Amino acid sequence: SSPTFTVRCFVNEEHYQEGGPVFFRLGQEGPAGPPDGFIVDAAAELGALVVALEHRFYGESLPAGGLSRANLEFLTVDNALSDTAMAIAAVQRLFPGSGAVVTFGGSYSGALSAWFRLAYPEVTQGSISSSGVVNNLLDFPQFDEHIGRVVGEACRDAVSEAMLLMDASMAQGQGHAVKSLFGAANLTEVVV
Repeated sequence: SSPTFTVRCFVNEEHYQEGGPVFFRLGQEGPAGPPDGFIVDAAAELGALVVALEHRFYGESLPAGGLSRANLEFLTVDNALSDTAMAIAAVQRLFPGSGAVVTFGGSYSGALSAWFRLAYPEVTQGSISSSGVVNNLLDFPQFDEHIGRVVGEACRDAVSEAMLLMDASMAQGQGHAVKSLFGAANLTEVVV
């Protein structure tokens, strides 16, 4: 058997009517909280149960040993998708009369929502992916160029200079000092 840990979720059954759909908001890069916004408004109209799932390794959903290097190998998209499938099954056991499951998310969790629909089509009847980056690009300078235009020339130049200084310090073996500036001295560098 493999080690397990609890992934936190929040359930809003305020508008739920038996047979109503289950709206599952997928976790992202931070702590989860009670479902809110348009998903709750839609639940009121459709008698839906609303669940917000916290992503593994964020908020209170941490394994024993926390964010150790050994544990971080389990911080994968596939594991996050598996967590979602198991959480949906648990909710369906708690609410056996519930209807179709639709996953929701935005940005990273939007990508997870779309990927979940592809990976587990038998579990979910739909997915709403808002700004889901499902086809990420490794070399995409247009993002940095856009941010540079938005923040203005002075800020762009200051950030660029800071990045060059950090890169130079890292190259000169001063990585520990650079990481300490950001409270990340315990991070280990991995060269791929």
